[in-house]
Amino acid sequence: MTGRTRAAWLLGTGCILLAGALFNPRAAAEVQGPKVEGVCTQPLVQVKATNLEDVQDICRGVQDATSFLAGHGFLFDQPLVIEVADKLPEDAGPFALGCFFTHQSRIVVLSYAAFKEIRNWLNVPVSRELYRSLAAHETAHAWAESNISGPNQNLVAQEYIAYVVMFVTMNPDLRTSVLHAVPGFGFDDELQINAMVYMLDPVVFAVESYRHYLKPGNGPAFLQKVLTGKALAE
Repeated sequence: MTGRTRAAWLLGTGCILLAGALFNPRAAAEVQGPKVEGVCTQPLVQVKATNLEDVQDICRGVQDATSFLAGHGFLFDQPLVIEVADKLPEDAGPFALGCFFTHQSRIVVLSYAAFKEIRNWLNVPVSRELYRSLAAHETAHAWAESNISGPNQNLVAQEYIAYVVMFVTMNPDLRTSVLHAVPGFGFDDELQINAMVYMLDPVVFAVESYRHYLKPGNGPAFLQKVLTGKALAE
């Protein structure tokens, strides 16, 4: 898939991607078994899945993301439905692990069983801890979309917030493993945080965004600038 084609379907979604085009989800059978539905600690969030452990992991990711963003002035007043499936909708494109559909207040993520089939993500082996981070990322997308000032509702701003939230809330040992597996020094300035980097290598974008957040003078202050349209605005 070309960058132009990928960009076209990303405009209406907040999708978390694999690096490059190494994974093309096979046609999956319809999800079997009774639906398990749960309401997370964040009461406006409903999770629909066929596996109770998946629901529990996703709710933990939701809570991690919500707790972090609440401390940065984010408001959570919109209902959100998270659906777990063995195969994502075609609108998500062929390289997504999960997607937030911006006009539907709806997230769809792979089941853990399907997630395990990719074996590695962020250059580390797939695990339940990594699965919870996936849920935190997509939840951050949803809250960012409803909180960011109008001029800043763009792919780069939302991905920056979602990846920062994902790494800040990640299990510390797992985060250390990812940072070791993806060497770098972090983005130096806003111009380096762009859609081209994201589309060419979302893993590099993810890790370098987090490293940028850690640099002196960035952190919560920069996150507030993104939130209010004073940074990463198109």
